[in-house]
Amino acid sequence: MSAVIEAKRSMADLGNKAQEVLKDASLTNAEKKTRLDAYQADLKGFSDTIALHEQAARLIGGAEAPAEAEVKAAPKGETRSFAKQVIESGAYKSMLSGAHGATVEVKAAATIDEGIIPAFSGGAGLAGQLVAPQLLPGIVPLKFQKLTVADLLAQGTTSSSSISYVIESAFQDLTGVVLEKGAIPQLDLTLARRQDNVGKIANIAKPTVEMFQDAEQFKAYLENRMVFGIQRKEEDQLLNGTGTAPQVTGILQRSGLATAVVTAAGLTAVKAMEGIFNQITALRAVSFVEPDAIVIHPTDWQTIRLGKDSQGQYYGGGPF
Repeated sequence: MSAVIEAKRSMADLGNKAQEVLKDASLTNAEKKTRLDAYQADLKGFSDTIALHEQAARLIGGAEAPAEAEVKAAPKGETRSFAKQVIESGAYKSMLSGAHGATVEVKAAATIDEGIIPAFSGGAGLAGQLVAPQLLPGIVPLKFQKLTVADLLAQGTTSSSSISYVIESAFQDLTGVVLEKGAIPQLDLTLARRQDNVGKIANIAKPTVEMFQDAEQFKAYLENRMVFGIQRKEEDQLLNGTGTAPQVTGILQRSGLATAVVTAAGLTAVKAMEGIFNQITALRAVSFVEPDAIVIHPTDWQTIRLGKDSQGQYYGGGPF
């Protein structure tokens, strides 16, 4: 029986070698498969040796029980791993029940032979590294607040560093009804020159030549993003520019603005709506201009739209 014992020991060695192959990160999946196939061929030889000796032992002892040494045939369409074939072999079972045997334990999960497709970032022995991800075209951009202020203002071009214009700063209208040969009241008006400096908004990006070569669409995407950055800063300057170089003078920093009637502190739907309408009235009654746009922050608009009266009813008929 020394040949049987030697065969069982060799099978145990094969199991250890199989484990080492699966853990070896320096081997490619193809190299691992080649080595495991060789071990599988050796396993079959050892199994045949054990089966031959067991058959002889049954004949000598007059046993008629069917041989258990042969590996069970796999169902049609099933592909079994090397480890599974070892565990289901009669030699392995015989070794477990024998008095002079060694236990063979082989664990090989998620190998190429088992047909399991794990995550792409799988480690050694995982078929996920062979599965290429699906690449969707384009770039998913970050979202920013919609730009609106520049579209509300008149636009033009200049080649100068400043823009000068004349305004009527005062108008004294003493026009009245007079008698014949009576004194005619004088009408006085005052003109003043105003000057606004031209500001400069700029940005810069430093992509590599390889980046443009490897991703053709990146050039157009970067150009659009740089223009968008300038438009965002333009929006901020048109509203909040301080007028101190290099900034321009924004709308909220101009002289002659109506006094704010509502502040953010304690803002309610009623206060917001009344404040907006009071400012519209002030423009009509004092400046004699007709407002044609309202710029409002989304959270303030939410406060207005969700405002309710004492009966719990929305002022604007509900947001939906």
